[in-house]
Amino acid sequence: MMGIVGRSMACLANSTRRSPKKILTYVILAAVVCALAALLASETATIDYIQYWAGAKIFVGHGNPFDVAQIRAVEAEVWGNQPLPILLWNTPLIFPFIAPLAAFDYHLGRLLWLFFQVGCAVAGLRCVYLMWRAIGKQGALRQKPVFFFLVTFYPGLLSLHDGQVSPLLLAGFCGYLYWAYGPKPRPFIAGLLLSITLLKPHLLYLVYLHALFVAWQTKSVRALAGLVVGALVLGTLPLLYHAQIWSYYTEVMRNPPLYWQTPTLGSYLQGLVGQPIAWVRALPALLIGLCAAFVMARCKQSSIHTLLYTLVPLSLLSSPYGWVFDQMLLLPTAAYVACELKGRWRLWCMVCLNFLMLCFPAHFGQQAFIWYSAGFLLLVVRLPNRQDLRHRLLCKES
Repeated sequence: MMGIVGRSMACLANSTRRSPKKILTYVILAAVVCALAALLASETATIDYIQYWAGAKIFVGHGNPFDVAQIRAVEAEVWGNQPLPILLWNTPLIFPFIAPLAAFDYHLGRLLWLFFQVGCAVAGLRCVYLMWRAIGKQGALRQKPVFFFLVTFYPGLLSLHDGQVSPLLLAGFCGYLYWAYGPKPRPFIAGLLLSITLLKPHLLYLVYLHALFVAWQTKSVRALAGLVVGALVLGTLPLLYHAQIWSYYTEVMRNPPLYWQTPTLGSYLQGLVGQPIAWVRALPALLIGLCAAFVMARCKQSSIHTLLYTLVPLSLLSSPYGWVFDQMLLLPTAAYVACELKGRWRLWCMVCLNFLMLCFPAHFGQQAFIWYSAGFLLLVVRLPNRQDLRHRLLCKES
């Protein structure tokens, strides 16, 4: 009896000692919930959501959701007669996901879209956690720096604030990682999930190249088959309802928005040239893609997986387009940093990157935030046990 009482008192004492940490956790989570609630109260919040809502309305009405005049007319119902409407530039693969928004008014749809964003982000986090738990490294993801990094993950907060589609891309990409490299691989399902990222195919172009080389090395095309099937399904569904949707998209993409200044190497190169030329914008992606293909061709099957976490920030850096909220796709790379790299101070470097993003002057424009992806690239390449990771990147056995 005394033994039972003693163990009970010990458990109570342990729970008491842990209570300050739990209280701090609850306070931070409550702050995040309040921040999400504040998003709905702000008139400038979810500014990019209106393009999806307006595009869905026009698509369901068999109009041209890529036409400036039609987009302006629908957005004027909410914003008034704005001189510069927010246009829809995603591929038509997005319509199976946003078409249901046409059934709701702007404000209710905005609330539902926010819940959808949060659900996608949570699903992506869950896939990453399960993948690393399968190899016994879930403890690394529970460290304080990792928790603070997730709470202050700037691209994620910005994506939720702007109402962007990036959380959906993150869920698709993390699902691909889990089903392709997790404890119970399902390559075809992985490919299906990866097809979701084709809503913005330029962001992860190196990941598609990586999947191609993995299929070549493993002599298995199931993941590529899933990617192709998923792309065909998402691309065909809009055609069944709106037969001209792809012709509308190809027409508008003849004059892409080269005037955008984005945190990518192509944007800086275009600034040096001084003229909006498409091939100049795409030149870094072409050169880095060729170099990455050369490296992956030399990779051994046992080491090509590690290279994937380096390719993500590199792909975001060299992509012709890519905004700060698209850098939400760096989350799996951050999990790799937390699980594989030695030294807690390096984990706090990730937290510092987030706070630097929060404190960085906004008037510099999005182009100035290129250092965020570059910082994660350095974390993967330079900060760990260099000799070991260099061997991995050179595809040698460590």
